[in-house]
Amino acid sequence: MVLGGETQTAIHKAIDNVLPGGWHHQISNDAIVNYELGLEKQLISTRFFSIQSASYTRLGTLSTAIGTGFTSTLGLINQAFKAHSTPHGFQIYLYAHPQLNFSVFDATLSGGLFSQSTYTIPGDQLERFTGQISYGLIIQTKKLFFEYGFSRITREFASGDPYKWGGLKLGFWI
Repeated sequence: MVLGGETQTAIHKAIDNVLPGGWHHQISNDAIVNYELGLEKQLISTRFFSIQSASYTRLGTLSTAIGTGFTSTLGLINQAFKAHSTPHGFQIYLYAHPQLNFSVFDATLSGGLFSQSTYTIPGDQLERFTGQISYGLIIQTKKLFFEYGFSRITREFASGDPYKWGGLKLGFWI
Protein backbone atom coordinates (compact mmCIF):
# COMPACT_ATOMS: atom_id res chain seq x y z
CA MET A 1 0.00 0.00 0.00
CA VAL A 2 1.56 3.28 -1.15
CA LEU A 3 -0.87 5.82 0.39
CA GLY A 4 0.02 8.52 -2.17
CA GLY A 5 -3.53 9.89 -2.37
CA GLU A 6 -3.95 9.97 1.39
CA THR A 7 -0.60 11.71 1.89
CA GLN A 8 -1.24 14.32 -0.80
CA THR A 9 -4.73 15.04 0.58
CA ALA A 10 -3.37 15.45 4.12
CA ILE A 11 -0.72 17.92 2.92
CA HIS A 12 -3.29 19.93 0.95
CA LYS A 13 -5.58 20.06 4.00
CA ALA A 14 -2.68 21.14 6.24
CA ILE A 15 -1.77 24.07 3.98
CA ASP A 16 -5.44 24.93 3.29
CA ASN A 17 -5.08 24.27 -0.45
CA VAL A 18 -7.51 22.85 -3.02
CA LEU A 19 -7.97 19.13 -2.36
CA PRO A 20 -6.48 16.92 -5.09
CA GLY A 21 -8.83 14.88 -7.23
CA GLY A 22 -8.29 12.07 -9.65
CA TRP A 23 -6.74 9.41 -7.47
CA HIS A 24 -9.48 7.00 -8.56
CA HIS A 25 -8.05 7.39 -12.10
CA GLN A 26 -4.54 6.33 -11.06
CA ILE A 27 -2.87 3.68 -13.20
CA SER A 28 -2.57 0.37 -11.36
CA ASN A 29 0.66 -0.69 -9.66
CA ASP A 30 3.04 -2.77 -11.78
CA ALA A 31 6.53 -4.27 -11.77
CA ILE A 32 9.30 -1.76 -12.39
CA VAL A 33 12.82 -2.46 -13.57
CA ASN A 34 14.68 0.53 -14.97
CA TYR A 35 18.30 1.21 -15.85
CA GLU A 36 19.70 4.68 -16.38
CA LEU A 37 23.08 5.84 -17.60
CA GLY A 38 23.99 9.51 -17.18
CA LEU A 39 26.98 11.54 -18.26
CA GLU A 40 27.98 14.99 -17.00
CA LYS A 41 30.91 17.09 -18.18
CA GLN A 42 32.22 20.26 -16.59
CA LEU A 43 32.41 23.02 -19.21
CA ILE A 44 33.12 26.12 -17.10
CA SER A 45 33.95 26.27 -13.41
CA THR A 46 34.90 29.14 -11.13
CA ARG A 47 34.23 29.75 -7.44
CA PHE A 48 31.07 31.71 -8.37
CA PHE A 49 29.79 30.23 -11.66
CA SER A 50 29.70 26.87 -13.42
CA ILE A 51 28.17 25.16 -16.44
CA GLN A 52 27.95 21.39 -16.91
CA SER A 53 26.56 19.50 -19.89
CA ALA A 54 24.36 16.54 -19.02
CA SER A 55 22.79 13.66 -20.93
CA TYR A 56 21.06 10.42 -20.02
CA THR A 57 19.67 7.22 -21.49
CA ARG A 58 16.97 5.30 -19.63
CA LEU A 59 15.63 1.82 -20.47
CA GLY A 60 12.99 -0.11 -18.57
CA THR A 61 9.41 -0.98 -17.76
CA LEU A 62 8.67 2.44 -16.21
CA SER A 63 10.16 4.56 -18.97
CA THR A 64 12.48 4.43 -21.94
CA ALA A 65 13.91 7.80 -22.98
CA ILE A 66 16.96 9.87 -23.80
CA GLY A 67 17.68 13.48 -22.92
CA THR A 68 20.27 16.20 -22.98
CA GLY A 69 20.73 19.59 -21.39
CA PHE A 70 22.98 21.58 -19.11
CA THR A 71 23.14 22.85 -15.56
CA SER A 72 24.33 26.30 -14.64
CA THR A 73 25.00 27.58 -11.11
CA LEU A 74 25.62 31.10 -9.84
CA GLY A 75 26.68 31.93 -6.31
CA LEU A 76 29.15 30.71 -3.72
CA ILE A 77 29.83 27.12 -4.93
CA ASN A 78 32.31 24.27 -4.64
CA GLN A 79 34.01 23.01 -7.78
CA ALA A 80 32.44 19.54 -7.85
CA PHE A 81 34.42 18.07 -10.75
CA LYS A 82 37.87 19.06 -9.48
CA ALA A 83 39.65 16.06 -7.93
CA HIS A 84 41.85 18.11 -5.61
CA SER A 85 39.44 20.94 -4.88
CA THR A 86 39.11 21.88 -1.22
CA PRO A 87 35.39 22.08 -0.44
CA HIS A 88 34.20 25.20 1.33
CA GLY A 89 31.93 24.72 4.35
CA PHE A 90 29.19 27.07 3.16
CA GLN A 91 27.53 27.26 -0.24
CA ILE A 92 24.63 29.35 -1.48
CA TYR A 93 23.71 29.40 -5.14
CA LEU A 94 21.00 29.58 -7.76
CA TYR A 95 20.75 26.83 -10.37
CA ALA A 96 18.99 26.28 -13.68
CA HIS A 97 18.76 22.99 -15.56
CA PRO A 98 17.04 23.13 -18.98
CA GLN A 99 16.68 19.79 -20.73
CA LEU A 100 15.27 18.29 -23.94
CA ASN A 101 13.82 14.76 -23.77
CA PHE A 102 12.73 12.13 -26.27
CA SER A 103 10.38 9.54 -24.78
CA VAL A 104 9.91 6.11 -26.36
CA PHE A 105 7.73 4.71 -23.54
CA ASP A 106 6.25 6.12 -20.32
CA ALA A 107 4.20 3.76 -18.14
CA THR A 108 2.84 6.72 -16.13
CA LEU A 109 0.94 7.73 -19.29
CA SER A 110 0.54 4.49 -21.25
CA GLY A 111 0.07 1.95 -18.45
CA GLY A 112 2.38 -0.69 -17.07
CA LEU A 113 3.88 -3.75 -18.63
CA PHE A 114 1.58 -6.19 -16.78
CA SER A 115 -1.36 -4.09 -15.55
CA GLN A 116 -4.16 -2.79 -17.71
CA SER A 117 -5.99 0.45 -16.99
CA THR A 118 -8.83 2.33 -18.62
CA TYR A 119 -7.11 5.63 -17.93
CA THR A 120 -4.15 5.53 -20.29
CA ILE A 121 -3.17 7.67 -23.25
CA PRO A 122 -2.74 6.01 -26.65
CA GLY A 123 0.75 6.14 -28.14
CA ASP A 124 -0.32 8.31 -31.08
CA GLN A 125 -1.48 11.01 -28.61
CA LEU A 126 1.86 11.23 -26.77
CA GLU A 127 4.28 14.11 -27.33
CA ARG A 128 7.56 12.26 -27.83
CA PHE A 129 9.71 15.41 -27.51
CA THR A 130 9.39 17.52 -24.36
CA GLY A 131 11.29 20.40 -22.87
CA GLN A 132 11.80 20.76 -19.16
CA ILE A 133 13.48 23.29 -16.89
CA SER A 134 14.27 23.00 -13.19
CA TYR A 135 15.55 25.97 -11.21
CA GLY A 136 15.96 27.02 -7.63
CA LEU A 137 18.09 27.99 -4.67
CA ILE A 138 20.42 25.78 -2.61
CA ILE A 139 21.95 26.64 0.75
CA GLN A 140 24.41 24.11 2.16
CA THR A 141 26.76 23.87 5.13
CA LYS A 142 28.99 20.97 6.18
CA LYS A 143 26.03 19.38 8.01
CA LEU A 144 22.80 20.87 6.56
CA PHE A 145 21.19 21.12 3.12
CA PHE A 146 18.23 23.27 1.99
CA GLU A 147 16.75 23.45 -1.51
CA TYR A 148 13.78 25.41 -2.77
CA GLY A 149 13.11 24.48 -6.39
CA PHE A 150 10.62 24.54 -9.23
CA SER A 151 10.19 22.56 -12.44
CA ARG A 152 8.18 23.10 -15.61
CA ILE A 153 7.61 20.68 -18.49
CA THR A 154 5.93 21.10 -21.86
CA ARG A 155 2.80 19.05 -22.50
CA GLU A 156 3.37 15.30 -22.59
CA PHE A 157 0.27 14.40 -24.62
CA ALA A 158 -1.81 16.12 -27.30
CA SER A 159 -4.77 17.20 -25.15
CA GLY A 160 -2.61 17.96 -22.09
CA ASP A 161 -1.27 21.21 -20.72
CA PRO A 162 2.24 22.22 -19.72
CA TYR A 163 2.80 21.29 -16.10
CA LYS A 164 4.71 22.85 -13.21
CA TRP A 165 5.56 21.84 -9.66
CA GLY A 166 7.80 22.90 -6.85
CA GLY A 167 9.28 21.55 -3.71
CA LEU A 168 11.33 22.04 -0.61
CA LYS A 169 14.14 19.71 0.46
CA LEU A 170 15.81 19.65 3.84
CA GLY A 171 18.63 17.30 4.72
CA PHE A 172 21.53 16.69 7.03
CA TRP A 173 24.69 14.60 7.09
CA ILE A 174 25.44 12.35 10.04
